Parts: sequence; structure tokens; C-alpha cells
Amino acid sequence: MRKVIYGICVALLTFAIGAAVHYLTAQKHGAPPAPASNSAAVRVDQKPEVKAPPVPVNVSIILRTNLDDKAEFKYRTLKLSSDKTVVVDDIDVPEYVDGQEITIRGSDPSARFWISERYRTSMTVMGEGPHLDLVDWRHFDSEWIPLERIADRKFRTLASERMDGDKFPGATQAEIMAAVRKRAGDWPEAIELAKKCRAPNEYPCGVSVSSVFFRVEMLVGDQWTNVGVVEVQIPMGC
Repeated sequence: MRKVIYGICVALLTFAIGAAVHYLTAQKHGAPPAPASNSAAVRVDQKPEVKAPPVPVNVSIILRTNLDDKAEFKYRTLKLSSDKTVVVDDIDVPEYVDGQEITIRGSDPSARFWISERYRTSMTVMGEGPHLDLVDWRHFDSEWIPLERIADRKFRTLASERMDGDKFPGATQAEIMAAVRKRAGDWPEAIELAKKCRAPNEYPCGVSVSSVFFRVEMLVGDQWTNVGVVEVQIPMGC
């Protein structure tokens, strides 16, 4: 009996030792790579993210205008914003923006800039003096046109002959009447005048440039990056 019990104990001990050896061997030689190692390999193979240098916020333009087409000038310094359009709404009737100088000021002296311009036309209803400008209705917007560079940071705005001030989207007489009725306000005579307009360019209606926009771009790496846009609102009528 003792021999039987001794044999059973020896067998159990041998089985336990064998199982332990098999487990340790499997852990050392047969286990799959840890997930952390796989993740590290993927990160190494991924293309690193490249961020462009920040666009400077200390850039301004100096806009020169001509008063009454004479050798008398007015200068406005406008600080640019990268997240909104800067609006100039104090241009006088005898003040001209076309064919004038616009200069960039600020930023690193070695930075390279360019300015482009586009223009917008709107419709107006004209009386003998008063007029109703439909600047919040339909428009024609031109493409962006690169300006002539006359110095390192100085450009010349578009001349009037380079703008098609009569260009405008088509509109029926009924559409014109609806737009005028909505905006006539304290000048109901505009409604009677608009009844004579069979097209936007037919008197007493008319079309002309209502705004010009200047877009300033800076060369960042090998790409031109927008620094800011300025809208100059042009008085319509006389």
C-alpha cells in the first residue's frame, strides 16, 4: 500500500514539474508581441505633422486716396485682422480710391507680401439729388486681381478703367420693385421711380461700384497665406 501511495505522489509531482516547465517555456518563446510595441511601431512610421509658422498680427496698410482728382491726398492707416474684414465707411463723394497707392507696414522686414483687389457693383435708384442704394441686395463681385507692385511694399490700386462698373446680375422689373419696396423706408418716391426701370441699368435705376476689397497675403514657406482683407465702401450717386 505504501508503494502505491508513493508511486502516486511521484507521478503527481512529476506532472506538476512538467506543467510548470511548459508554461515558462511558452511565455519565453511562444507569446505574441505586446500591443504597446505595435503602437510604438505605428507612431514611428506615421508622417509627422507640419504646422505653418503663425501669421503676424502686427501688419497694417496705409491707403492713400485722392481728393477731387487733384494733387491733394488723404491717408488712412488700417490694422489688419486675420479673422474679420476691416471696413472703411468714411470715404467722401469727391474722394477717389482708384489708381492710388497702398503700402504695407509692420512685420519682419524680410517678409514678402502681395496685395490683390476685387470690386463689387450694386444697384441704385436715383432722383434729383436723393438716391436709394441697394447695397444689401444683389451684387456683381469680380475676381481677385493682383495689383501692380511699385516698390517692395507699395502697390497701385486698380484704375477705374479696369473695372466694369456696369456689370450686374440680371433682374426683372418685378424683382426690382420688390427690392425697392422693402428698402424705400422714408423715401416712398423711390417706389414710383423704380416703376420706370425695366432693368438694373435703365434710368432712373443704375449700377456702379459700391465697394472695393484689398486682400493682403504673406509668403509662408512656399505658400501665400491670407493676412487680412479690407473693404472700402464707395459712395454711390452724387
